[in-house]
Amino acid sequence: KSSMQVEEIAGCYYVTITGSAKNTTSRTMSYVSITFTLYDSAGNVVGTAIANQAGLNAGKTWVYSATGISTT
Repeated sequence: KSSMQVEEIAGCYYVTITGSAKNTTSRTMSYVSITFTLYDSAGNVVGTAIANQAGLNAGKTWVYSATGISTT
């Protein structure tokens, strides 16, 4: 489950996507990353929002916040 917030400041759009991801494996992951593609209202790609973390133990949940910036 995730949610998104968009804020306009001085002609730039700041997008923050928050949510959680669970390591359902039986091993620790040394690095995890999640990338969201950002689109404008016409369906054009205008950027990405990325979150990453070093280490996610087996069975644990990562609460992430991915941030991206776009001028459109």
